[in-house]
Formats: sequence, structure tokens, C-alpha cells
Amino acid sequence: MQLCSPRQLALATSCVLAGCTVGPDYVAPEPEAPDTWHREVVADLDGQRLEAWWSLLGDRELESLIARAGSGNLDLRQAFERVNEAMALRGVAASNRWPQTEGIGSATTNRASERVQPQFQGNQFAAYQLGVGGSWEIDAFGRITRLIESAEAGLAAQLEAYRDIMVVLYAEVGLQYVELRTLRERLRLTEENIRLQETTLQLTRDRSAAGLVSDLDVRQAELNLARTRSVAPSLRAAIAATTFRIAVLCGLRPGDPDIRTELAAEGPLSLPERTVLTTPVDTLRRRPDLRAAERLLAAEIASIGVAEADLYPRFALLGSLTFEGINGNLGDTLGGDALAASLGPSFRWNLLNGERVQSQVDAQIARADQARTGYEQAVLRAFEEVEASLAAYAEETQRLQELEASVRAAQQSVELVESLYRTGRVDFQNVLDTQRALATQQDEAAVSRGLILQNLIRLFRALGGGWAESESLGHQAAATNE
Repeated sequence: MQLCSPRQLALATSCVLAGCTVGPDYVAPEPEAPDTWHREVVADLDGQRLEAWWSLLGDRELESLIARAGSGNLDLRQAFERVNEAMALRGVAASNRWPQTEGIGSATTNRASERVQPQFQGNQFAAYQLGVGGSWEIDAFGRITRLIESAEAGLAAQLEAYRDIMVVLYAEVGLQYVELRTLRERLRLTEENIRLQETTLQLTRDRSAAGLVSDLDVRQAELNLARTRSVAPSLRAAIAATTFRIAVLCGLRPGDPDIRTELAAEGPLSLPERTVLTTPVDTLRRRPDLRAAERLLAAEIASIGVAEADLYPRFALLGSLTFEGINGNLGDTLGGDALAASLGPSFRWNLLNGERVQSQVDAQIARADQARTGYEQAVLRAFEEVEASLAAYAEETQRLQELEASVRAAQQSVELVESLYRTGRVDFQNVLDTQRALATQQDEAAVSRGLILQNLIRLFRALGGGWAESESLGHQAAATNE
């Protein structure tokens, strides 16, 4: 058991007189940020607005899906409901500034001791009470002020968490959409190669029937065709799974006919000529997860003051106004002579619980330190994500250029080797090798084109793109009201 120290007694006295607020005042952290991103990687990038990054891709179908997800996604709706909860809790905290009143009423039958209250005949009487009572805490040490600060910071953190889910959601819709279009392009190329290899198989059968080649060429052509055909089912399965995933992201059932109709577009996606980029400091200001981490830190620091306030007395003004009566009936109790009132100050002080309260303060300080470390870690992770996305985008762009050159060379090789095979100047193994190389290079080029767009979307996400200050809650509020 620990009594309050003389220092705490002196501080309590001075705070009562001066009206101070205990606990540390919050100072927003200023993490170090590099002056710019890696120059070699971003030499061809320029700055544009990030609120609607999907418009830079010029795909109306993607824009429609983003709108669907914004109004229908259940994770986003749940985050919006958490914002409402935090707003209500902020109201609860703010209500502590005002008197807390309650109605008082009772009607009881009592049996009194003959020795203590012999005046009651039969030792039994009825007691009635009806009125109001209340208390008003005086915020002498800033407990309520810090409580409201913590609640407001918690509300802001939930709002930023909502925005962060929006950023992640829109990026995920974009990634899945690009994946779907990439899979369809790969399936289209696979079907083209199947038709090419079917023609080659028929050619080998004709040449074998004419006695120009052995049956080995036919068997090899059949093997090559069957191998290529085996790729198509796995691509169709992946297309179905991706379509289902997009439907769920939009808050629809997998296989919903509306979403299947909307996802009917095919063909390769075009790559944007211009790309979004912001400075490192802008990234810190924009990313909702960093803003949420900073607000959580503010909430934990404000809670230190709430905990410290329990080290000092808590003052309140108590009062009640009631009608009271004994025996008779309830109506008689409401007479003017039955009116009772009380009004006066009170205080409570954890004089004998200083050790327990100080331990609670120490625990809250530790929680604030954890929040600060979490914020610093989030900053480092943000820089890592941006730099990694930039590098992946730039290197994959270079890789696609080489793959497109290899596809052109493979197409020319297929045309040449088939012509030579028809005239018997090369064996069939050359045909197989060039056809396989063409199929492989076309598939890798399609995958690479999709990766470039996906890396670009990951860059948008890492830069905090996908929400606007004035509109971030509007769509979800409208959807909830519906």
C-alpha cells in the first residue's frame, strides 16, 4: 500500500488553484524522409493526382468495378460502421463535461426493529421516494479533457482505417481485374497455338501418308498438341476463380450474372503513358495507414493523462430533489411538505491506492511507447513498399521490351521453319522447338504485360492512392442509408 507522495499533494493543490491538465501534451512525430525516390528508377515518372488512379488506365470496365466495390464491399461497410461506433464513443466521452442526472424512485415495505424504531406500530411501514439526482464532475486535473482527446484521436484513427481499407480494396479490385484480363489473353494465345499445332499435325499426317516422313513426326505432333491443349483447362479454372473473387469484392455472390456480363471484355490491356508519383513526404501525409498509426499514438498519449488523473482527487457537485413519504399512499408523497433536497460538493481520492494507480500509469506509458514504435515501423514499411513497387515496375517494363522482341523472332522462326519442313530441308524437331518457343514467349509476354499493370497498381496503393478527403465516406454513407 502506497500513499500519495508530497509532490503529488503539492501538485494536486496547485492544479486545483490553476486548473491544469495532467499528462503529456501530444506532439506529432516527424519521421525522417528521403528527399526523393531512387532516381534511376523514377526518371520517366511524373506527378499526378492519386484520388482516382484507375482513370489513368483508361478502362471503363475497371472504373465501373471500382464504383461497385465502393458501394457494395462488406469489409468497407464494416469499417464504416466502426467509424460510427467511434463517433458514438466520442459522444460518450464528451458527455462527461456535463451533469449526469438520473431519475430516483422507490416504493418499499419495511419491518423495523422495535428497539430501534418503536414509534412504528407493528414494526412495519411503507416508504416512498420519487425525484431526480445527479452529479457534475469538475475537471480539475484534465481527466475529462484527456478522455475526450483520446476519443477524438480514436475516431480519427478509425476514419483513417476506413480510408486504408478503401485504398487496399480498390487496389485489390484493380489487381484482380488485370489478372482476369491477363488470364483471358493467355487463353486466347493458347487457343491460337492449338489451332497452329492442329494444322501442323494434319501436315505431318499428310506427309506420313505420302511416305515422306515416318509416324514419329505424327506422334510428336500429337504430343505437342496435347500438351498445349492441357494448358487451357487450368486457365479457364483460374478465370472462373478470379471472376468469383471480383464478385465478392463488389459485395455480390460468386457467379452473379450481372458481374459475369460486366466482365466480358477481352484483349490485352493498354499500358498508360504517364504514371503517378509523389515525393516521400507527400506519401507520409497521404497514406491512411500511417495517418491511422499516428492518431492511435495520439490516443494512447492522451490516455496517459486519463490514468495520471487518478493519482489526484476527483471533485464533483452532487445534488438531488425528491419527494419522500412514509406510510399513507404514493399520492400523499407528492405533496409540498414531502419535498426533500440536497446539494453540495464531494471528492474522492485514491490516497491508499497510489501504487496500483501508478502501475496503471506505467502500463499506459508502455502502451504509448508501443504505439510510437508501431508508427515508426509503419513509416519504414511504407517506404519499403514504394521503393519495391517502383523497382518492380521499372524492371518489368524493361523485361517486356525484350519479351516482345523474342515473340517477334519466334513468330518469324515458326513461319520459316514450317516452310523449310514442307520442302524437307529441316526435320520435324525444328518445327516442335520453334512452336514451343513461340507459345512460351507469347505466354510470358502476356504475363509480363499484366505484371507491369499490377506493379503500377501496387505503386498507387503504396502511395496511398484511392481516396479523396471530401468523398471517402460519402459513397459508403449513401449505401448504408439505402
